[in-house]
Amino acid sequence: MGLSRRERVDDLREMYGAVYVESADEMLSRMTPAQRALFGRLPAGGDMPALVARALAARRLMRRALRS
Repeated sequence: MGLSRRERVDDLREMYGAVYVESADEMLSRMTPAQRALFGRLPAGGDMPALVARALAARRLMRRALRS
């Protein structure tokens, strides 16, 4: 008996603490101008690009798991 998509999402959240992660473009599109200004002040050479890349890789992995 197969699980519904909702049940698989719930299982992944419980087992791995999976959460939805937006891409930087998705996040910026929902920000107010004030939030965008604050976001723009983050250090460009910091760990932010690496953290975003890891979060997106985890999101892709979870999406593949949901499709199977």
